Order: sequence, then structure tokens, then C-alpha cells
Amino acid sequence: MFLLDTNVCIRFLEGRSEPLRKKMLSVPAGRKCLCSIVVAELLFGAAKSKRKEQTLVVLLPFIQRFKSYDFELNAALHFADIRERISPLKAVRLVLMIFRLPQSHVQTT
Repeated sequence: MFLLDTNVCIRFLEGRSEPLRKKMLSVPAGRKCLCSIVVAELLFGAAKSKRKEQTLVVLLPFIQRFKSYDFELNAALHFADIRERISPLKAVRLVLMIFRLPQSHVQTT
């Protein structure tokens, strides 16, 4: 089983590494997975992007190809939304508190 990290996913999606592309394509989809933190970091990056919609069009199908361990995609989307809001305040450490809450059930205003 290959647990992909955030940087590997970004490099693959951006096509920056031919050896990585070959390796990713050689490993069966069922042998690659993501963890919830990687999903959240990828979604956070998309949320900060100047091309948010275009990034999500590519990113969401990529994420959905893999099993993700820990919390579900809706919780990761919620995490990315919250982190985008607090990032300008340089309060990123607050995100750690979020992991103690049931992510998909928390509402923000």
C-alpha cells in the first residue's frame, strides 16, 4: 500500500516529475491511498488558489480516486474552508482544535 503525501500529489498533478508520473501510473489504484490530513491540505491549497474553481475541477476527481483514511471528504472540505478563513489571521494553530470535533457536523458563520 502506498500512502501518498501532499507534495507527491501536488507534483503529480502539476506534472513536475516524469519518474513520479511513471511510478504513480504503474501502481494499481487500489494500492494507493490518502490520509485525511493530505486531503485537507490539498483542499486548503485549492481554497487559497487564485484559480480555485479550476483547481477543484482537477483536484476533486483526483482525491475521489483513492481511499482516504480517518475523516470523510465532507469533513476535509469543512477543514479547508475554516483554515482559509483563519489563515490571514495567522491563527493556523487553531486548526488543531478542529480535529477534536466531529468535522462534518461543525458549523461556522
